[in-house]
Amino acid sequence: MNELLAWGVALVIIFLLANSNIADGLFDALDLGDNLRRVVDWTRGVRGFPAAVLAGCFLLLTLAFGALAWRYDLLPTYRFIQPVIRDVLFLSNEELFSILVVAVLALVPTLIEFATGVLIRREIKTLEFLAYFFVFFDIVTDFTEAAALVDEWQRLGLFAPLPSFIARVAEVFAKVSWTFAASFVFEFLTVLFGVAFLLLLANVRAPSGGGGAR
Repeated sequence: MNELLAWGVALVIIFLLANSNIADGLFDALDLGDNLRRVVDWTRGVRGFPAAVLAGCFLLLTLAFGALAWRYDLLPTYRFIQPVIRDVLFLSNEELFSILVVAVLALVPTLIEFATGVLIRREIKTLEFLAYFFVFFDIVTDFTEAAALVDEWQRLGLFAPLPSFIARVAEVFAKVSWTFAASFVFEFLTVLFGVAFLLLLANVRAPSGGGGAR
């Protein structure tokens, strides 16, 4: 009963956030095209040794968030997409083409969420419904892994210092937050940090310009 009540409180707060400017700010923050432009503009002023140091930092960040994206987003999607390949395309898992198709389909939710945001805002209804479907699919497939991780944290005593009911609510929010991060944030940051790494690496031997990094 306490767990059900905790879910109820958590869902009410999530609903209030979704109908506020906070949610709009989150969606704007995940606009990949706009953020990539900002990365490109920033890296133009970083050259030489500073570029090399920052490139190393962004490489580590890319690997770290790439690993998180694979474990908690792409891998769960990959598992659920495999039956589609077998049933619709009649391909065995051992075939290279099948593996490549599965890998591409595993990226479809991410591509829809990040690459079509501008078009969705232009009210292309078919694309909008497709995006909603893949967002829902992505969240559902990722939630199982997120919930398992948070349950492990709970067994390790992460929420033990909190009162019982507050601990339940915190556990729900942790599951929802990790699911959101797995479905959107990890891959988003992997792409962003990866692009920053490549641009900074290209600037290592470039002559210093007049402007500095901001």
